Amino acid sequence: MPATAAQRDTQQSLTIAEQQAQKEIQATVRDRIKEARQLVAEGKYQEPLGVIDQILVLDPNNDYALGARPLVEDKALFDDQRR
Repeated sequence: MPATAAQRDTQQSLTIAEQQAQKEIQATVRDRIKEARQLVAEGKYQEPLGVIDQILVLDPNNDYALGARPLVEDKALFDDQRR
């Protein structure tokens, strides 16, 4: 059964809304990456772990978060041991 014009319009609206939601997620991920990098640059290693976890919730396959998390975690542990 062919889709009606109303069904096509509804589908297009959903697609546009999904694209907009994806753009917003990507923008949030970019902001969180900047935040995590800034915290690491400031020598704060515990705080970026939470930020990186937020990135992974939004984008579970994010290359930055997947690669940076173990490194930042190691730095945090090393920092704790020095104290």
